[in-house]
Amino acid sequence: MKRRSLTAAIAALPGWATHRWTAGAFACLGIAVVAVALLVPTPTARASNHFDVYDTAWELPVRSIDSELDAYMQHLSNAGFTGVWISVAPISGQLLDEPNQHGQKMASFGSPNSSYFDHIDHILTAAANHNLDVGMVVGWAQKYVGNSGAYHNGGNAPLTTSNARSYGSFLASRYASHPAIGMWVFGGDYYSISGGPSDELNNVGVWQELKAGLEAGGATQPTAYHG
Repeated sequence: MKRRSLTAAIAALPGWATHRWTAGAFACLGIAVVAVALLVPTPTARASNHFDVYDTAWELPVRSIDSELDAYMQHLSNAGFTGVWISVAPISGQLLDEPNQHGQKMASFGSPNSSYFDHIDHILTAAANHNLDVGMVVGWAQKYVGNSGAYHNGGNAPLTTSNARSYGSFLASRYASHPAIGMWVFGGDYYSISGGPSDELNNVGVWQELKAGLEAGGATQPTAYHG
């Protein structure tokens, strides 16, 4: 994991991850983005006052075009960011049927449309060209898992234990060795809407299966969870 120096002292932080959110925007994409500072105070980080700073452009896969990516990644690099977190699956509009700017839809987790991922390939290449990491939110939990999200009121969750392993294998087959992948991110605003607080615990198996698929496909990057 690449680390960037910032002036804020973090030596006194407790030994767990902390997030700081600040508002931001990137005009050439025409979308608002939020900057997240992920502080992981390892002994090395404490000693050198380094921590990882990620932008969160969740909808970059569906709201950007290829020609914008280099300028965006250059902007992040110039500003001292470690990288960016993106949501692989769309989180607004028609969700899995929401087309990206090239007219491609992800379609499903069980049989992902490979052409949809061509633009994600370009995102990762642009990030790698600027020495940036990408955190891949594999399936926004509030939208796609269990009974908690607006997508599937009635229990018809599209990301389940039945297809999570194959989806993880698909992602690994495409990206396991990509130098820009900084981490795989599970979860995603998984607070209660209708399923209650226990619904998240009831669906731990989805993430276990997805991780098993990633590992079976050779992905060795760390995993994180967005609560």
